[in-house]
Amino acid sequence: MVALYDREHDLIRFPYCADEQLAQLTPRRPGQGYIEQVLHSGKPLLLTPRGAEPMGWDATQGPAQSWLGVPLYCDQQLCGVLAVKSYLPDQLYRYRDQELLECVANSIGTTLARIQTTEALQSAYAELEQRVRQRTSELDAVNAQLAFDSLHDSLTKLPNRAYFAKTLRHSWEAYRQGQGSCFAVLFIDLDRFKLVNDTLGHLVGDQLLFEAGARIRACPGPDDFLARLGGDEFAVLHQQTNSLDACEALARDIVATFDRPVILAGREVFSTASVGVVLADRTHYHKADDLLRDADHAMYCTKQQGHGYTLFNHQLRINQADQLALESELRRALEHTDQLLPYYQPFIDAKTGALVGFETLVRWQHPTRGLIAPSLFLPMAEESGLITRLDRYMITAACHQLKAWLDAGRVRPDCTLHVNLSSANFHQPELVDWMAGVLAASQLPPKPCCIWKSPKVR
Repeated sequence: MVALYDREHDLIRFPYCADEQLAQLTPRRPGQGYIEQVLHSGKPLLLTPRGAEPMGWDATQGPAQSWLGVPLYCDQQLCGVLAVKSYLPDQLYRYRDQELLECVANSIGTTLARIQTTEALQSAYAELEQRVRQRTSELDAVNAQLAFDSLHDSLTKLPNRAYFAKTLRHSWEAYRQGQGSCFAVLFIDLDRFKLVNDTLGHLVGDQLLFEAGARIRACPGPDDFLARLGGDEFAVLHQQTNSLDACEALARDIVATFDRPVILAGREVFSTASVGVVLADRTHYHKADDLLRDADHAMYCTKQQGHGYTLFNHQLRINQADQLALESELRRALEHTDQLLPYYQPFIDAKTGALVGFETLVRWQHPTRGLIAPSLFLPMAEESGLITRLDRYMITAACHQLKAWLDAGRVRPDCTLHVNLSSANFHQPELVDWMAGVLAASQLPPKPCCIWKSPKVR
């Protein structure tokens, strides 16, 4: 038999036992048998009828005539016992048998050491593989999170502008090559978001954006693609549609979802939405980005009207191109003196009928378009940043005209001049010094002849 001592559980186990009179041995606690003597002493034990009487558990296992046990060492550590037992009186063990059994025990110990080393290596490899799998799983999770973060908005968890542009280009190429269905792009902008953000703080503004994303998400169909482009701008890729009626219905749903107030910081806040809609068309478009541009332009047209939605059409495309051309022509007009003309509205004293002043109004005498009303080019000048140049152009021209009238005696010395200014001028710290320079160059006194004001209507 081979008996191994399990130190961790304090058991003697029998991995091998071949005995004609004994059944298979089961693990047991150490007692007072021959095996325990060998384990305790670490030396061989040879028993014959001339020796001591059997004791311990072996005394109950039949009339053994001889018993021989030698210690098993594994890596120089006592780990068990190799034992043989004879039931025949003419087969008694001698010291030569002990030497032979010790050689066998050494071989078994070497094998056990090799097995334990192999098991330890296998366990180490298994543990290493488990760690590698765990680290790989963690790395995959981190990479997946990084990939998600790179394509999604951190606040609303909606796809971001980059993800929307990629999806839009894919849908456009499929549609352009006849492999995909027609689609539409809806550009959505929240109205009065800046007021909420500046009044109630950025945290409340973030809550409004999150709620807006949730409300818009509930409107499109399951195949549609919603993204937050940045700030308070959202976009929807309305898939599988070639009908403006379906686009218009979706735009109405998005606008209507903001009819309900949003509870922010314990108060009701109403925020409307302006929507621009454009339908994919191979005739007028060559790039996917042009669709988003025109949807943005349609949204801007909506904002000029208040809120709601606007469907981009051919006329808007013409107006858009015309507006760009008009902006370029305005830049050139500011470099000449024969197009942007000051018109003077007289102020009459109701009691005396005397002329007491003028209000200077700008008019654009275009060489080919004719007289252009201020309502057409002033909003464009505000948006493009040309308004400050236009204001200063008119101030200079009006001051020179007033000086000419004073020198000619056509107006009284106390006649006042009113010039409208855009609020953009008041962000420029050199405004006062510049005005003083114009008055000095025109040889006009700062009071009472010149009064500057910024009215709502020019």
